[in-house]
Amino acid sequence: VVAFGQILPESVLSIPRLGCINIHASLLPKYRGAAPIQWALIRGEKITGVASMKMDAGMDTGPILLQQEVGIGHSETAPELSLRLSHIGAKVLVETIKQIKTGQLLSTPQPSGSVTFAPLLKKEDGYIRWWESAEEIFNRWRGVFSWPGTTMFNGNIRLKIIALEVGVREGQWGAPGELFKVSEKGLEVAAKIGYIIITRLKLAGGKDISSAEYAAGSHLHPGTNFNTRGKSP
Repeated sequence: VVAFGQILPESVLSIPRLGCINIHASLLPKYRGAAPIQWALIRGEKITGVASMKMDAGMDTGPILLQQEVGIGHSETAPELSLRLSHIGAKVLVETIKQIKTGQLLSTPQPSGSVTFAPLLKKEDGYIRWWESAEEIFNRWRGVFSWPGTTMFNGNIRLKIIALEVGVREGQWGAPGELFKVSEKGLEVAAKIGYIIITRLKLAGGKDISSAEYAAGSHLHPGTNFNTRGKSP
């Protein structure tokens, strides 16, 4: 089983003589649940992995068979990491079956003291959080890239952030969410700590465009405040 999304009852798990195997995209017991890749990125993890485990009646609670660590690229997004882990997971599954067949593989109970969870993402998880640091905003963007995407508002205009990066200059940039510069690279916006540069975005129902195009067409100026959910009409 891989990314099945439902808990199988004991009546099903007990059918195969050697039990059932699950491939999970984290180093268990971290990030049990439906969205381990996304939450590992949101939390800024540098290392994740793939685990094979013997399934039990819980949610990703079964004993571990094999695990393989995988480094995470600094700018890697959820779909990019998911693709890499899928290839690694296939190899882990094949090796797990080989070792079970030869009788070499022993399962190991998951440690109980380091459990974390990775629930399904909600639409609200994509709303930008200006009270976070620039690095945290960037990590959230990476994690929610496929869905729901990172969203902010210019007044009541909903904007989906397609591409962004963390600014590297030092200085004071204004209040969190405040546009302080429209540069050739894009919209430079203050975070709680540091700033981000939004390089591409998309209006609801439109195509993605460069931030410079949007700024020119909407007459943005330094001092504009972007908000998280949109203002009431």
